[in-house]
Amino acid sequence: MIRQKVYRALSWAGCGTPVPGMWIAAHLDRRGRIAAALLRFELDKAAVSFVGKASGIGLSDAELVARAWDLDSVSRDYRAAMDRFAAAPEPESGPDAVRLLLQVDGVLQDMVSQDPWLPSELCEGWTGRQDAAGLLAYRDALLVPARVLGRAAAALTGTFPSSKIILVIPVIYYVNPNWASGLCRTPADTK
Repeated sequence: MIRQKVYRALSWAGCGTPVPGMWIAAHLDRRGRIAAALLRFELDKAAVSFVGKASGIGLSDAELVARAWDLDSVSRDYRAAMDRFAAAPEPESGPDAVRLLLQVDGVLQDMVSQDPWLPSELCEGWTGRQDAAGLLAYRDALLVPARVLGRAAAALTGTFPSSKIILVIPVIYYVNPNWASGLCRTPADTK
């Protein structure tokens, strides 16, 4: 059970494991997060950390990356998401945009734990970064009609600050599924 928690914490920090018992990370800025995970599981005194490159003996950097992260699987998941949303009809209304936005956000949240966001020099030729950019661009396009709906909700109720409306929309959706399903009842109608 502890091993799974350690694996999950290190994976969330972007680490990969090329061989059992060895973890590597490509982001120096995540050292604090990694150290905190090791400390939380009382592994800080059993770990060794260093910064460097493969020296030409044994596995190369490319082989370490290939063993540590399943980038092909990440690419397949990004492509599947891109295909799914490419096939989705254009949102005809704010509620449709919110529904799609929530679906895209769900996919992106899943991808956070899978995609190590490696520097491009460690994954040359990998198309996952372009697929991720396409998914983020699609999300950005959905924000416009979603914000319009959010501002309309704020105008009706007078309770939501328009500068934070995109944070409120998922709350409205989860509290009152009919609001985002096109029935367009205001939050005041549900009281």
